[in-house]
Amino acid sequence: MNISQLKKFMQPHFEIFEGLDVYFWIAGGAIKDFFIGKNLKDYDFFFASHEDREIAQKRLLESGAQKVKDLPRGEKYIYKDNYYDMLCWSGSDESLANAKTPEEMIKLFDFTIGMAALDNKGEFVCHSDFENHIKSKILVRNSIQDRQPRVNNRRLLKYIKDGFTIDSENLLKWLEDQEATFEYRHNINKNKTKQLNKKCNMLI
Repeated sequence: MNISQLKKFMQPHFEIFEGLDVYFWIAGGAIKDFFIGKNLKDYDFFFASHEDREIAQKRLLESGAQKVKDLPRGEKYIYKDNYYDMLCWSGSDESLANAKTPEEMIKLFDFTIGMAALDNKGEFVCHSDFENHIKSKILVRNSIQDRQPRVNNRRLLKYIKDGFTIDSENLLKWLEDQEATFEYRHNINKNKTKQLNKKCNMLI
């Protein structure tokens, strides 16, 4: 796995924010796509704080980028035919999804093939099985069990369309997480309904 080629490829994207006193990194899909030889058009930039993210977004807009849409943890922009997701997981109301460093963040990703990051200091971090699973094109579920579940069916389908395979054990883990997600969201909605009804009763 040629990390120096990855750094060279990503350098023009890092240079957009050159001179800013902010720490950030590219992680997940863009790095996976680079190593499987897929054409890259979408880059996820992560920042240690919302303040740093806003500084970088200002630079991106000053460079001629246009905002595409709001995201749960940031905003998406288009710049020179590339899409940039400007994200921050720090301070999230999802306590298990907080991350201020690349090392913390990749531990929260769903599959080992996405557990890699390159920061603007040139440091590359990844899961110990990242290279092997990328080369073998196999999907292995993250071993962290107490994460807050999220719906990621579209990501799984994307991986499979890219030629990755998943065995029954890891698929079972995935399905169990999906079931937990549905239960979690159902409970959230039920609690919101209870709170709303309570407020309405107080007004009567």
